[in-house]
Amino acid sequence: MGLGECTEEMTYDLLDTFYDLGGNSVDTANAYQGGQSEEWIGDWMQDRGRRNEMVIATKYTMTPMAGKPVNQSNYGGTGSKTMHISIEASLKALKTDYIDIVSSRP
Repeated sequence: MGLGECTEEMTYDLLDTFYDLGGNSVDTANAYQGGQSEEWIGDWMQDRGRRNEMVIATKYTMTPMAGKPVNQSNYGGTGSKTMHISIEASLKALKTDYIDIVSSRP
């Protein structure tokens, strides 16, 4: 289900409001918002110092993303190499050393 596009500023505003109202669980994926979703959530958690208060769920196996290298054979499917590469990339984008929930997406 797509909900349209967000800017980084809109993302921060949404996450600030969500957190202020008691929210602490965020679901994302390596391909949401063209890959920027994880980056912006990571930036927000880092800027606000809130990583330890959040439960982060992300997904992998998404098909190739626009603006990424043409050879994306390691970013699809559920093989161990795909999982390793995808989780490492998500950790970097989310600016964290752990992810609370990881799942594969068909």
